[in-house]
Amino acid sequence: MLAGDHTGWGRPHAKTLKDRSFVHQPNLVEGNKPIVLGHDYSTLGWVPEMSGSWAIPLCHERISSFETAPKEALSN
Repeated sequence: MLAGDHTGWGRPHAKTLKDRSFVHQPNLVEGNKPIVLGHDYSTLGWVPEMSGSWAIPLCHERISSFETAPKEALSN
């Protein structure tokens, strides 16, 4: 079975980082919005056993600000 995951990595203080965009990042501070400047990443993994709790990563790529997570997952 193949599994896909999308993760946002916040980099709010990296002012020279190219192609930063607003990404979702859960925030435990009450009253703050769950978005931050950073990069999105897409991971495709193989889950070898239905009852297992681990996976083997096959592909891990950054999603540009011009793409979406579902589009990136389908292109892999």
